Amino acid sequence: MSFASWYERRLQEAPPSVKREVLSLEPTDALDYDDQPIHPTPILLVPDAGHEARDCEKLWLPRLAAAGRNCAALNLRGQGQTPADVRSNGIDTRSHDIVQTAISLRHQAVVMAFGDASDAVLESASRYPTAAVVLLNPTRIPKRLPDLVGGPSLCFVTTEESLHDKTMTELSSHYGATPLTVSQSKADLFEGPVAENSVDAVLSWLVS
Repeated sequence: MSFASWYERRLQEAPPSVKREVLSLEPTDALDYDDQPIHPTPILLVPDAGHEARDCEKLWLPRLAAAGRNCAALNLRGQGQTPADVRSNGIDTRSHDIVQTAISLRHQAVVMAFGDASDAVLESASRYPTAAVVLLNPTRIPKRLPDLVGGPSLCFVTTEESLHDKTMTELSSHYGATPLTVSQSKADLFEGPVAENSVDAVLSWLVS
């Protein structure tokens, strides 16, 4: 990011503060946790517009916590009980809320986005030094892909059918990361049978 861009961003008015809804789960509270070592790096999940944080309680939070990860799911403005305002859908507002939530976690976090939350997560990673960025089935990205602070590892999870979509091609080309594929045909990576494969793929990537 150039100095001019950074300075312009610093001058922007911060969005009105709201009480953000964050659901969290620690390994010791997960039913399937088997006393394996707890990894210090937390994982922050950002659901897409079609879901909310409580939907992560069905699969993602329990599976990640059982694998020894402290994890949390964030409702962006307008999701769940987090109130909306006139700037809720703006990328600056959404990325601001992601950064503020990530900062509140105990350690530098892995930030994971689903679908159309990918643009805000990428933008937040240009402001906050994430441990890693994981995008599952990204469907919306910033018009100009940002440079990410600290050069975090990146993981893109998609399907064979979506592998050569414009969005995935742009991400792979810009960041030089090879996507992981978990299904041949397009599928919901958030919940359902293929979502189980997605969790396994992300957990394997995190320890690779």
